[in-house]
Amino acid sequence: KKILIQENDKSIRDVLKLALEAEGFKAVIVADINKQLLQIIHKINPAVVVLDFICNGSNAILMRRMIRSAYPTLPVLAISCNNNIKTCFAKFGFEGYIAKPFDLDVLFDTLNCYTQRILHIPKIPAIQTLQYQL
Repeated sequence: KKILIQENDKSIRDVLKLALEAEGFKAVIVADINKQLLQIIHKINPAVVVLDFICNGSNAILMRRMIRSAYPTLPVLAISCNNNIKTCFAKFGFEGYIAKPFDLDVLFDTLNCYTQRILHIPKIPAIQTLQYQL
């Protein structure tokens, strides 16, 4: 049950790490959206990636596109306190969302739905040719 979560807020990162590990997830949690996320995905092969969708979500949307280019079958969820996340996540290419504040049982159930997947093999040319700027 490996997952990669990008969350800007340190207190939320800390809570997520403790709660997810107690529930049996192997969680890698990072603060920033940057190109290293693709390297982390390649290294740990998560079943799902969760990106912090802040304000208009432009960085999360761009990273979602980069992930889709390299890992077309890897599910990426948005986590957000935006009140419209439940109506806009799909139009930006996210497979699902987690609304903040979140109930831990809902978080676990949502992640469990996506951790039953198999290996996500990257399209090697996509990794080598990504030219996006964050």
